Amino acid sequence: MTPNGCVSDRNELDGYQLLANAIVTSAARDYKRTLRSLKRGSDYAPLHLRSLERFFNSAWYRLLTRVDSKYIMERIKQEVDHETDMEQE
Repeated sequence: MTPNGCVSDRNELDGYQLLANAIVTSAARDYKRTLRSLKRGSDYAPLHLRSLERFFNSAWYRLLTRVDSKYIMERIKQEVDHETDMEQE
């Protein structure tokens, strides 16, 4: 990074993108884990779920990625529902 805060080269930009991807991936994993906990009746899950949903709908999220947050959340919900259906069979 240059003294004025600008990214100086492609490798540094790639590093920032990797960090942004890691943040979004971690939030998605947490969201899936929290949905599973919610289905098991965890007391903390609703509060944590709201916090994660706020992140996915935030300006910060939109700064990190262009991937539609509603798509991510819906896809994860479908996966967790499918897992639950498989467990019940």
